Formats: sequence, structure tokens, C-alpha cells
Amino acid sequence: MPEIDRELVEKARRGDDIALETLFRAHEASLYRYLRILCNEEAMAQELYQETWLRVSRWLGSGKKVERFRAWLFTIAANLYRDELRRRRFARLLRQETEDLDSLPSPAGGEFSDLRHALEKALATLSLRQKRAVVLCYIEGHKIAQAAEILGAAEGTIKATLFKAVRLLRRRLEADGYIGPDEPARSSGERS
Repeated sequence: MPEIDRELVEKARRGDDIALETLFRAHEASLYRYLRILCNEEAMAQELYQETWLRVSRWLGSGKKVERFRAWLFTIAANLYRDELRRRRFARLLRQETEDLDSLPSPAGGEFSDLRHALEKALATLSLRQKRAVVLCYIEGHKIAQAAEILGAAEGTIKATLFKAVRLLRRRLEADGYIGPDEPARSSGERS
């Protein structure tokens, strides 16, 4: 890390807002350019850019050490991008499933489809923690950080919980024959 960054990081860790702002000014253009190219979407790039700096500020404000500031900064941005892609992929799959469910008869109509029943059964196998995380992040659209705050858990815990929950849901639906590896769910009439 360049000596000037090292000094600024140390000052920012001790609460020097001017040092943090100087770090921001030194790296803002390259970080934004990186995210803009990575995301290929203005809104996502802006959101991840802001979240990256928020995390940097929190981390430095906690007094924790940072080695190789620029690499660390870009790693945070890349991880946020990867997490956002995962969240969007799962949200898209969940929306597709929800649209499929919406076309099925309601419980008031007297009939549950096999798919609806399988999904409810799969969701019922999740722990309370997993259900809460799935609902907050994939149905309600909360960010990992927001879900962590709501659930009183670390962000890493929420990520691990979501990973395990999705894996369990997929395995259950695969075992019941509704989806195959890496394919969306089929309607109950197409079940093998």
C-alpha cells in the first residue's frame, strides 16, 4: 500500500474524518469505474458503490486494521457485486415460482396443486432462522445488511444461512421431482 494510503488509513481508524474523505477522493473514480464496468448497470453500480464506502467507513470506524487498502476496497466491491448477483438470481427464480403458484388454485378453492404442496413442504423443512432469512432477503427484498440488523446476526451468518436454506430447498424439490439440477421448477403436469 502506498505510504500516503497507509497514513490515511491509520488516521481514519483513529476517527479522522478528513483522512477518510481524502481516501475517498483518492479512490472514488477508480472504484466507481470498476463497479460500472462490472455491473453494466448504472443503478446497481451506484448502489454497490455507496454500500462499499459505507462498509469501509464502518470498518475503519471500528478501529480494525487494514492492509493493502486499495485491494481491500476493491475486494469489498467485488464481494458485494457477487452477493447482489446471487440475490437477483434467486429472487428471479422465486418470482417465477410465485407466478407459477399464483396461477394454481387457491386453498379456498379446495385444491392444492402438487407443486404448491411440494414448495410448502420444502419450506416447512427449513429452520426458523432459515425461513426468516429467506423471507427477508428473497421475498421482502431486504439487503443482507438489513436482514442481519433485523435478525440480530452478523452478515456472514445471514449469508451462510441463506446458502444452506437455498441448498435445502433445491434438494427437497429435486428429490420430489419438481426440478432437476440447475433448472427451474416444472409445473405439476410435467413431473417425471
